[in-house]
Amino acid sequence: MRVEPDLQDTHTLVEVDAKKLDELLKTDYISSLEQNDKDVRFKNFYKYLETGLEIDSPIVVFENDQDNVFGVHIQDGRHRFAILRDMGMEKIPVAVSKNSIKNLVLLQKNNVINFTFFYK
Repeated sequence: MRVEPDLQDTHTLVEVDAKKLDELLKTDYISSLEQNDKDVRFKNFYKYLETGLEIDSPIVVFENDQDNVFGVHIQDGRHRFAILRDMGMEKIPVAVSKNSIKNLVLLQKNNVINFTFFYK
């Protein structure tokens, strides 16, 4: 997995706990693959996975407003996240903007999500 080439200056790759991220994505959600098997995006992504080419990671935004209310959404890659989640990946690499890292760190300190910086 990689950060999209156009975003490499502004985003970094982190591995997040798939179950915890899934819980945070209640409003930005793709249900299990059984319910989405007719969606051509799933079929296309599976074909792409078989090529062995590098995958652009989902882009996740961790927001925090002035009242310390956190919001989490997938900016791009909801189908990629759903497929990797449903394939049983426990940790999924996602791209996070450098501005979102501080919010991600706060969420980890409060045991809301677990992440580690991703290194190849």
